[in-house]
Amino acid sequence: MPNTDTTYKADKIEFIEYHQPPLDSGNYEITVEHEFHPGEGVERKYTKNLKFSVVGHRYDPLTSFHIYGVFPPEKSLGYHSHVLPHITLLRSTLPWERSCDDNDLNLPWLALLVFWDEEKPEPQTVTLEQLKDIAGYSAQFPEWSGEVGEQDLDEILVIDVPKSLVEKIMPRREDLPYLGHVRKAKFDEEQKQEIKEDIKEKIPEKAEAIATRLKERKEGEGDPTEIEIPNLDPLRQREMATVIANRLPKPNGRTTVHLVSVENRFLENGEFHYQDAKDDNDLIRFVSLKSWSFACVAQDQTFTELLLNLDRDPNSFRLPPVETPNAAAAENYLSQGYLPLNHGLRQGGKTVSWYHGPFSPGKNPAKLEEAVLAADALVRYDSSNGLFDTSYAAAWELGRLLTLSNQSLAVEIYNWKRARSHALQKLEDRVLHLPFRRRLVTLKRRIPKAIASWFQDLELLKGIPFNYLVPDERLLPDESIRFFWVDSYWVDCLQDGAFSIGRVIPTDAEKDTGTRREFPTDFRPTDETITGILLRSEVVYGWPGLLVDGYGSSISDSEPLVTSEKPLRLLRMERLSKNVLICLFAGEVKTVDIHLRPESMHFGVDPFGTSDTNCTKGLRDPEGNETNIQIDSVPCRNFKEGVINIEEFAKAIKEILPHRGAGSDFTSAQFGLEMIEGVPKVRFNKEI
Repeated sequence: MPNTDTTYKADKIEFIEYHQPPLDSGNYEITVEHEFHPGEGVERKYTKNLKFSVVGHRYDPLTSFHIYGVFPPEKSLGYHSHVLPHITLLRSTLPWERSCDDNDLNLPWLALLVFWDEEKPEPQTVTLEQLKDIAGYSAQFPEWSGEVGEQDLDEILVIDVPKSLVEKIMPRREDLPYLGHVRKAKFDEEQKQEIKEDIKEKIPEKAEAIATRLKERKEGEGDPTEIEIPNLDPLRQREMATVIANRLPKPNGRTTVHLVSVENRFLENGEFHYQDAKDDNDLIRFVSLKSWSFACVAQDQTFTELLLNLDRDPNSFRLPPVETPNAAAAENYLSQGYLPLNHGLRQGGKTVSWYHGPFSPGKNPAKLEEAVLAADALVRYDSSNGLFDTSYAAAWELGRLLTLSNQSLAVEIYNWKRARSHALQKLEDRVLHLPFRRRLVTLKRRIPKAIASWFQDLELLKGIPFNYLVPDERLLPDESIRFFWVDSYWVDCLQDGAFSIGRVIPTDAEKDTGTRREFPTDFRPTDETITGILLRSEVVYGWPGLLVDGYGSSISDSEPLVTSEKPLRLLRMERLSKNVLICLFAGEVKTVDIHLRPESMHFGVDPFGTSDTNCTKGLRDPEGNETNIQIDSVPCRNFKEGVINIEEFAKAIKEILPHRGAGSDFTSAQFGLEMIEGVPKVRFNKEI
């Protein structure tokens, strides 16, 4: 089974100064000549002129197809006062597809403007036709002409900023060379081979998905506007561009960041072109391609602090112990992950019964050997307390309902089972004549791909409603982590319910039992032992580059976070909601390391100490390792306003670099390496 984690982990990240596109945006003409010599002394020449246009991104707002992530996270509440906001773009050429200055095409045309709460402008939606009419509004914007593909009625977002504020926060032209770079994931040969094999398995699936979308479009169904062609080369996909701001967020306040276009906004002398703006209150118009806001208040809201303060009591997936006179009887069930729920009986009566989902504090060795006709066959009764256990009956009924809700799949399962039953009957009639030998007949036939995929998804609990997984909020409170075993018997019941389509009489159940025994690899494609963690935290929402490594042995916190032990195979890692993450591992997980992708590294100065007049910055060697060398006072244009002088900052770093053998050249790649704050990693052990 291919790795279900579609993003691949890279051990190293390479910083690159810039990535120019093969062709700049604009109109092109190509001349094709073909010479033909049919015979001696005879020559014919054919010429064809072709015109085409290269259209780079310009004014349209960026979407999730363009953006990998932002930092600080949108709407986050954390200790970000020492961080330089940045945005990471999925297309590595995007910041250089245009230019802010025709004299230097290596300068990015995108810049981040950081506004403190009282300064933030109100975005306005205008059309391109309105933007062209520069005499129709009071703000200053340069004249421009339309390009191929642009329509006058296209809507864009603009912000109008006072000239005095632009002068204060706008990056200088000399700053721009250091405020954009490319980060490329580096894979070793073993990783490359694994990825290539994974891609080979995914190509048929991706091709089928594309064919389906094309068919829907041809028939007028689905979304006719766009067909997403999946990228089957993650080795290229993991090259992304980063744009960094030059201003720190407001301490104990709210900050808004706008990614704006500065295309052709600088004069030949390097100064920003304010057009006809003279007074400080005159407005300068910018096209905003992306904006987000966050607040800086609490130091305990950093990535590391949030994880270190997670609730781990209890550590396993169960309700906390109860303290009542009859607690001993209830504790026997609670310790196994059960909880009491209201239960409506078929005859109309009401009672309270025990229920637990697929997550268990321990391993369940039981297996469902025989198919059942109805969920009632799986209801258990405990005479010691007079309560029913409806866990496995609920799982069976859920599997049946989920499959019935997928009408096309239900029909395919029914038709396949019927065709297989007929083929088996023919084989019995042809080969065997004695009834007592009937059970010896088997029919080896692969299960259809759609059906196999459905049961593989059920094996990994995909598509299961959250209230079946976590039936009570107390099992997974806010800011908590829980270790669990997947109850294989619960999953067996779920899959048997899904396979019960068309099962009416006892002989149908017997046939289904035989079928499932003949196809074990289709119904249970993963390891029988599956464990995992559930994480409910703002970390899940705020840091999109989250990684989780699981290990089969207990590794103490005192041991190095980089371990030589090979991680367990990650079967599933998925967000169940904006702040809930599930991870499933093949085998028993006892230790997990939670950390960020190298692409998620953020940038900034060292956290502020007691000084209120400057900030410091510790530097790194050319390999990215921390050193004891630091800049005692980071150059600022205005420290109280948090505006850093990027040009002087780069010069200060450059003066130290030659002593470490890095050479005299200093690029945005080296600046980005020096500015990273590292990738934090937090370890959790199953045994507290």
